[in-house]
Amino acid sequence: MKLVLLRHATRSPYDGGDSALSTKGLAQAEALVGQVSPQGSLPAPTRLISSPKRRAKQTLTPLSHALHVSLEIEERLDERRQVETGKEFQQRIDGLLEELSNESTHEACVWLCTHLDWLETAMIAMTHDLSEIEASIGFNTAEYKVFRLEDGIWKSKAKGHVP
Repeated sequence: MKLVLLRHATRSPYDGGDSALSTKGLAQAEALVGQVSPQGSLPAPTRLISSPKRRAKQTLTPLSHALHVSLEIEERLDERRQVETGKEFQQRIDGLLEELSNESTHEACVWLCTHLDWLETAMIAMTHDLSEIEASIGFNTAEYKVFRLEDGIWKSKAKGHVP
């Protein structure tokens, strides 16, 4: 199974709470389509899963339409809630990652579009082949990391960003 971890594209600074994408973010979401193989360097998704936040859904929508892959909304990809402890947040992330790795086939390519706090916590929790320094480097907007699950270890295959 391949896993693409993607931070949502650039959001509008003018929205409160559940921000929409900015003009730049909308362009990044459109440009993401061109980065998917065979045209680009990113693997084609078999599943697209988004945080319930508008900016995450908007990031994956052009890809969903272009590739005819349904966009799934997953509450466990949402940002950490104010009432949620660090342990509860970690358990939410661990549960989703474990569920995906158990359900998916070797050919599956799952894309997760989420938020900085989720991605940083996931990178700490995942068993991967990145160094501690590489794993601790945050995700900028529209930045991604691609992994393949091999013998229980998430092997890093690519990283980059959508301009």
